[in-house]
Amino acid sequence: MKSSLKRIMAVGLLLSCAPAFAIELIQWERLPIPVPLVKDQERVIFLDKNVRVGVSSQLTGQLRVQSASGALYLLATDEIEPSRLQVQDVETGELILLDIGTVPATDKPLEPMRILYDGDVQYQRSTESKEQLAKVQNKALSIPAPVALTRYAAQMLYAPMRTVEPVAGLRQVPVKVSGNLPVLPMLPIKAEAVAAFKLGSYTLTAVRIQHQRAGKVELDPRDVQANLYSVAFQHAWLGSLGTPEDTTIAYMITRHGGLEKFLPLALMAPESTQELSHEK
Repeated sequence: MKSSLKRIMAVGLLLSCAPAFAIELIQWERLPIPVPLVKDQERVIFLDKNVRVGVSSQLTGQLRVQSASGALYLLATDEIEPSRLQVQDVETGELILLDIGTVPATDKPLEPMRILYDGDVQYQRSTESKEQLAKVQNKALSIPAPVALTRYAAQMLYAPMRTVEPVAGLRQVPVKVSGNLPVLPMLPIKAEAVAAFKLGSYTLTAVRIQHQRAGKVELDPRDVQANLYSVAFQHAWLGSLGTPEDTTIAYMITRHGGLEKFLPLALMAPESTQELSHEK
């Protein structure tokens, strides 16, 4: 009995002397989350999501990134200038932005970080803070889906990755059309689908258009041969083949299905028509 009591007292003493395992809690509110790192000191980010991470090539040899069981493990192997990581939820496509950078080491190691989402915890906010946040969120939700899709796709294809603004519910989807698409059969252009994004019932297919001759050609949405909800061009004209102006992107939006369901099959290349018929 006395030996058992001694063991219990010894365990209690060890537990009282052990340091508390603290975790820094951060609420995700669609704003980039700062994540300070210390060189040669691994930091754990608990996301509780199946994610993939976009890392700039400039961080090669400076940052080790590992993802497992909903946690992200970041290890700076060298000093890192402020940079942005894109962490994408595999299931929903939502992006979480992490702003990383190394800071001087201190006696206290950096705490693990847990990202919280809507519904995880209730924060006590002032009435003014709640109203301001509600205005920002309502403004974002009031943007029509086709506009949000076009803006997001343009940012993904033309803007630096760190500037891409995440859109709740918007995700990238597979492109189901290939080859030279006959979307502008009256013009000497080559058209190829390069990416597709979905938001609600709308799907945007980004189609790269390249002029195949010399001279200048004007682009008019009315010339597009497809049953589209809407279409917009990144540029209103194309220059001569071989110049920087010979290529642009057409943002083709369809509803209740991807572009493959709304192309005129009579104009499709034989191999593309066979692929679509086989899928059906």
